[in-house]
Amino acid sequence: MLVATSAFLLATLATAVATGDQDRIPKTPHHPQQNFQNEKTPDWPSLRFRFRLKRKSTNVYGHHEFDMLAKPVVSEDGVSVLYDVFATFKQGTTMYNYTLIDGVGYSSSSSGTTAPLTACLESESGSLPPINSIMAALNEATLVSSDSAIDHGVQCSTGRLYKVSVKDIEFAVCATGSSSFTMRSSDMDIEVVYLAASMEVIESPSERECPKTIVPSVMTSVGQALLTGKLDAVRDTRMLKAAFDFSWGDSTCSCKSTPRPCIFIHGLGIKQGLPQNQNSFEDYWGDYLPEHAPCCSSMKFAVLDTEHYAWTDAALQRKSVIEYLQ
Repeated sequence: MLVATSAFLLATLATAVATGDQDRIPKTPHHPQQNFQNEKTPDWPSLRFRFRLKRKSTNVYGHHEFDMLAKPVVSEDGVSVLYDVFATFKQGTTMYNYTLIDGVGYSSSSSGTTAPLTACLESESGSLPPINSIMAALNEATLVSSDSAIDHGVQCSTGRLYKVSVKDIEFAVCATGSSSFTMRSSDMDIEVVYLAASMEVIESPSERECPKTIVPSVMTSVGQALLTGKLDAVRDTRMLKAAFDFSWGDSTCSCKSTPRPCIFIHGLGIKQGLPQNQNSFEDYWGDYLPEHAPCCSSMKFAVLDTEHYAWTDAALQRKSVIEYLQ
C-alpha cells in the first residue's frame, strides 16, 4: 500500500488571482523602509504578472489564469530592489487577498459580511508564485541563439530570447522591448507587462507582528534591463547554442512499478475525523488526483481530526493504524 501526504502535492510554483478588471490598479499600504524609496521611480515601473497554468494539478482554488501586481521599492543607490506584491481573487462567496510588504507576507479572506481573517505567511508567497524569486532569477538570464531556440520549438521573432531557471523550472524569456516580456515553460506561461501608472503605496492589512520572509536583491545589468524594458542598455553577451534544451510538450505520468492500493493522509487543520476511509475528499485534495497517481490501483482518503490532536498524539497514531491502514 502506498501512503501519500499533502506535502507530495505541493507545486513548486503554485498560483492564484482570478482575472477581472485588469486595468484597475489597487492602492498599496505605506510601510517605512530604511534607505529605500517609496516614491515613483521612473526607471523601475510597476509590473503586472499574468499567469497561465498548464496543469490542472497546479490550479489554485480552481483558477488556472490570474494576475499579480508588483511595485518596486528601489534602494537609494539604484542597485537593489524589493517588490511589494498584491493579488486578489474570488472563490464562491469568499474573497482572498495576498499582500507582500517590505518582505512580510499576509493573506486574508472574507466571506459575505464577515470580518476579514488575516494570517502571516511563513514564506514569501505561501501558495502563490514567489514574485521576488522570479525577479532574482532574471539576474542569471542567459542569451540564447535563435537557431537553438527554433530547434526546440521556441519562438521569439520580435525580441531577444533568454534562458532562465526559477526554482529548478526552466523558462524561455522573450523580451520584446518597452511594453512587456514573456516567460514560457512546460508548466506555465507568464506575461509581464510594464505599467504606465505606478501603484500607490500599499498599507499593511494587519497590525500583527509577522516575520520578514524575503530581502532585496542586488540586480545585474540584464536583470534590471528585463524588469525595466531598457534592453538597449545591455550589450549582447555570448549566446548559447546547445545548452537550451527542454521540452514544451505536456509530460505524461506513468507507473514504473506494480500499481498498489493507495491511502492519502491529509495535513493539519481538519476539525472532525471520520471513522472509515473515504472514496474521495475533494474539499481538501481537489479532483485531480486520479489522473496524477498512476501507481495507485485504488484510492482511499483518511479523514483525521488534526485540529485537536497533534501528529505525535498516541491516540491519533493508534487510530490511524487500526482504522485506516489495515
